[in-house]
Amino acid sequence: MTELTLQKKQQMEAIKLLSDWSKWLVTLETGGVAGVISLISLKEISGLNWTWMMLINVSLVVAVISFLISIYNACMLLFSLPNVVERLPSSKEDSIDYMQDSYFKTDLIDYQRRQFRPFVAGLISIGFAVLLYVVARVFCQR
Repeated sequence: MTELTLQKKQQMEAIKLLSDWSKWLVTLETGGVAGVISLISLKEISGLNWTWMMLINVSLVVAVISFLISIYNACMLLFSLPNVVERLPSSKEDSIDYMQDSYFKTDLIDYQRRQFRPFVAGLISIGFAVLLYVVARVFCQR
């Protein structure tokens, strides 16, 4: 086996960090999906009318869908990493972002973006649902 250069060792460490980040994100999103689904399953939040409940639930459903898309892309990324690591000694790329696996021929940076953007969209959707809840409570108390 060929001894890895310093650059290749740094790339290997970056791949490990990317793997850890993706696993952490999947864990967080899975918990988020479970929590959001339990909120959606509530038939009624005291004091809120049907319209406000529907707006809040739509925002929460968007969050769940966003998290599921992110989880899917994280799985694709994690599936690709062993192949990238296997080919690391012979790769010519200066950055792991542009390394591709041999199955899907997709740059790792694309998987990273496809994972991170839906995660942020899910967080924004949850934040919007909380904002709707606060506004609804203010208007329903009048």
